[in-house]
Amino acid sequence: MNPRQQSGYEREKTKSGTARSWKEGCQSFQKRIWPRGLIRPALLILLMSLASGCRLLPFAFEGPDDMGPGPSLDEAGPVTQGESECLPPSLAGSEQGPLELLLVHRDRVIPVRPGQEIVIHSPRFALLFNMADYDRYCHRFVAARVMASTNADKLENAIQPPFQIGDTTIMGPGWGMAPDLSLRYDTLMLTDEGMHYLVFDADGGPGDQRLSIQKFLTPGIYQFRWDIFGVASVGENSVEMLPAQKPLAFTMLFFRDADLDDIVETGEFMVFYIRIEPN
Repeated sequence: MNPRQQSGYEREKTKSGTARSWKEGCQSFQKRIWPRGLIRPALLILLMSLASGCRLLPFAFEGPDDMGPGPSLDEAGPVTQGESECLPPSLAGSEQGPLELLLVHRDRVIPVRPGQEIVIHSPRFALLFNMADYDRYCHRFVAARVMASTNADKLENAIQPPFQIGDTTIMGPGWGMAPDLSLRYDTLMLTDEGMHYLVFDADGGPGDQRLSIQKFLTPGIYQFRWDIFGVASVGENSVEMLPAQKPLAFTMLFFRDADLDDIVETGEFMVFYIRIEPN
């Protein structure tokens, strides 16, 4: 995987006046994880310095804006936000409903359950899940977050609900991996030091449309699809695409914040297992 560049979520896109800058998000992330002695090519340093002003691991991290507390979740309305209306975030939980996660591989559609092991035969598969429009709710952005790693213990013990998400905690703003330079987001990165930040912003650029719409469910709520075309292993100094012809096992953690309260609660996340057995 090529080193990654910033997309629309590294810009200061905000619905309130309290958003932090991307640079501040990088600085808080550096304090948590930056490995000493990491040597980056001069061209990459120049490119990413110009883009974000922060040092990076082999893939670029993005920092979704910290919305701050904002107005109360019980705010009445719909209200006008920019040129469109948005709804009170207190409606998010009931509108989005319970998480329904499906894995699609070849001609199989597999309902995913916590703790389940799923055997597939190539690293090409897709995840389907129900979620609201990215900007449907006032002062909140809607996204799903995914981690994948060969370190099962790390992901199994990463979250003990209720878990409060902070700036530098797992699933926090400093953990999101940006699209690559081609703005693609279809490689599953195996690392326990970053997450995939899954959004679909129809009004954004190509890097903001990381999902496709599989099905319309209700107004503003869709079944989204994340296509994965390959798997890569992230090392301290490199990202290596893994051959599709070799067996592989890894753990996945999927989280969708149904009520947008930045707390990981039971029912909002799943840990499950993938085993690839080529045929």
